Amino acid sequence: MIHHSHLTPHKPQGGLWSIRDNKRINLPPLSVSVYSSILASISRTTLTQKFVNASASAYDSVRYTFPLYDGVSVISFKCKIGSREITGRVKERNQARKEYDEAVSDGRHAALMEELESAADAYTVSVGNVPAGAEVEITLVYVGELPHDAQVNGLRFAIPTHIMPRYGICDAAASFVQPQGSFTVTVDVQAAPGTWVKSVSSPSHPVQVSIGSVSTETLEESQAPSSHKASAKLGLQSASLEKDFVLHVVASSLAEPCAVFARHPTLAGESALMATLVPRFSAPADEAKHEIVFVCDRSGSMSGNSIIGLKNALLVFLKSLPLGCSFNVCSFGSQYSLLWPESRAFTPESFKEAAAAVEKFEANMGGTEMYQPVEAVLTNRNSGSQLEVIVFTDGGIWQQTELFKLVADSVDKSDGAVRVFSLGIGGGVSTALVEGLARAGNGFAQFVGDDEEMDRKVVRMLKGALSQHMRNVQLEVKWKEEDEGFELVDMVDQSLVLDVDEKGSKDPVDLKDGKDKPLYDANAGDSLSKDPVSTGTASVPETLPSLPVPKIIQVPSVLPSLFSFNRTTAYLLFSGATASRIPESVTVRMQTTGGSFSQSIPVTVLEHADDTVHQLAARKATKDLEDGRGWVAHARDSSGALIHDTFSSCFDSITKRECLRLALKYQIAGRYTSFVAVASDGKEVEQEEVEDYDVVSRSRFGRPNQIVLPRARAAPGIRLGGQARMAVARCSAMGQEVRMMSTSRNTTQPAQCAPMSGARMMAVPVAVLADREAGKPREEAARNAKEAAPLDKLRQVIKLGEIDGSWRGSRLLSELLDRRVAADASAEEATAGVLQWLETEMGEFRDVWETLAEKTRTWLSLFVA
Repeated sequence: MIHHSHLTPHKPQGGLWSIRDNKRINLPPLSVSVYSSILASISRTTLTQKFVNASASAYDSVRYTFPLYDGVSVISFKCKIGSREITGRVKERNQARKEYDEAVSDGRHAALMEELESAADAYTVSVGNVPAGAEVEITLVYVGELPHDAQVNGLRFAIPTHIMPRYGICDAAASFVQPQGSFTVTVDVQAAPGTWVKSVSSPSHPVQVSIGSVSTETLEESQAPSSHKASAKLGLQSASLEKDFVLHVVASSLAEPCAVFARHPTLAGESALMATLVPRFSAPADEAKHEIVFVCDRSGSMSGNSIIGLKNALLVFLKSLPLGCSFNVCSFGSQYSLLWPESRAFTPESFKEAAAAVEKFEANMGGTEMYQPVEAVLTNRNSGSQLEVIVFTDGGIWQQTELFKLVADSVDKSDGAVRVFSLGIGGGVSTALVEGLARAGNGFAQFVGDDEEMDRKVVRMLKGALSQHMRNVQLEVKWKEEDEGFELVDMVDQSLVLDVDEKGSKDPVDLKDGKDKPLYDANAGDSLSKDPVSTGTASVPETLPSLPVPKIIQVPSVLPSLFSFNRTTAYLLFSGATASRIPESVTVRMQTTGGSFSQSIPVTVLEHADDTVHQLAARKATKDLEDGRGWVAHARDSSGALIHDTFSSCFDSITKRECLRLALKYQIAGRYTSFVAVASDGKEVEQEEVEDYDVVSRSRFGRPNQIVLPRARAAPGIRLGGQARMAVARCSAMGQEVRMMSTSRNTTQPAQCAPMSGARMMAVPVAVLADREAGKPREEAARNAKEAAPLDKLRQVIKLGEIDGSWRGSRLLSELLDRRVAADASAEEATAGVLQWLETEMGEFRDVWETLAEKTRTWLSLFVA
């Protein structure tokens, strides 16, 4: 049995702290500032936190623990103690800890940042030898992909609650120090030129939004606003966040696939490709039998709005289930219980019993014990059906790896017949848990904040669960050779056959039959050596076999199921001969029971070298390996035998070695590596030589230290037309934007925001700008304010319906539909009236009711027949 604990209570509730006289003493936070640049769907965030040792004595070591969003890549770590700044380097975990401890023992300044072994989204920072009265400034820089948010069909940017936790001395009898300073967040958004930012809004905090410019622009530049730029700012008087900060970004360019290719600026013979896959296709209805099990967190922390939102969402879920499926509901806390011992067919009787049980849900089941209920659901599944598990939780567990392995093993043993989806509820939820469950379960994850509605997200999740199961999702790269007319195509999975013989290997499924359907259809609905690194390899046995590094490493190693309208990002790391070639296009292929699909995506080549794509790819690759997957798990020798089987006794060490190779090569923190910064002989470390990233002293706009944007070009020989040309143009712009996020140890800070003068405010009204350039103005704030009432009405109408998609006339239904339907209307009249009302009055909530409406149309057609 795995011993779980709810995440939030067990995380240290303070900033920098140390133990003295058996009491936890905290260093008060002076200020916290967050600056993030969102370029296309990638964010680069600089987090600066300042503390002060207000006591009259020095501290040997102080520390604090905080979460970051799962999957982000921390690429820079600096610590300033008084006037001395030390810069971190990534080293093997044990080596980094050893260097830190030795420095502290010698009385030198030192800092260490390491990922918690029990939670991939939690980090600990330790600072050594802090003098009395000294200020401590910690600066992190991290990059990451922004997840898709189905509620707004846009991007979700989040700062976890505990980045700057509340603080105070642990002893309740001791005095409590009130927070000081300020907490500021500035987020700049840039979509591709030629597209527009539709809306920027926060469901969690009041923010100041400016559409048409970014905060780093001067007053003169801001006089010529552009619809592809926006900026949002949050300012708090206290250096703490009471709840997660969430920002929604909706832009016109997010719904189209694109690919970017970049060469590394300092590592010769290394290049990388990032492909953003946005499937948009119409597939035949899945005729397979579905078993759907809802796994619901009813721990004590779910009280209040969380449990109410869960009940509302579940009732919409249940009413939208298709006839012919089977379902069950599992509740868990410290223990778990199933509504029925086995899933039951979806009938009026079973629906009524389930709905009655859901109405009685309370958050009264104790802590968060997740392994056993998930195990019970997976074990008791109906082998004749495809199992879809949808997990709702607001907490987290420390032993996440065991749970992920349980889910991944079940998916593998079922040959893909099992999928797991996850919905994180409220602030403080472990993103590593929610994202990790979906990754292991071949599904997708969503998050809903304390003040957000979850209806759209749960219905989108149900649609995903009812969609066809994908098989053999593969990538291939088409290269353009220098010899005119000669083309070469690489199937990515063939790169994992090491020392392959002349005959090669035959794919188990031939996807190139010339009859593939388009995966993106705009008209479809809405060498590893024994000592691979110079430091930190002591924990990896030197007797491990030497394996060549594949010429192409795909990340993730096995592409997940693709869901229509859900963004998925894949990376390719090239080395050796492939790194010198120029890709023309990347093609994704997959199979379903309804046929095969494919989509060829033109590649935009960055004209200047850039390492952002490499850092994102490397972190995702190490994450894949840490989860027990990664390319080494699928690599074969020349005889066709899996490396895993041939070297099973030392395979874990082989995997760890590959994690170390990637993390140290690209300087990213992870499970096996940490950032360590040590001052030499107590003196300030000299500034390291800054690598050339085209940083100029003065740009053409007159601003110092601005990063020059390169011109991106499409691969030679490309001929495009219509939407393909538009997609490449937007992706080309994304390539320019990615360039802005190149890492440098001399991190450029945002310029001071220009004063909001009357001229600047009146230059172009936001609504006018949106109407003129976007064509679809969206008053996001006003919509959020008015949304609750119509959404509640929609829920009541759905609740009155029958499970077959029909309605019966009643006085309440007539009132809800504003007398469109008579109280004594027949079933046919009432059902037709509801469908018309949904389509004419509830278009804004189409994502909530469209699955149910499919059943309604089917019922009406059968009734007429």
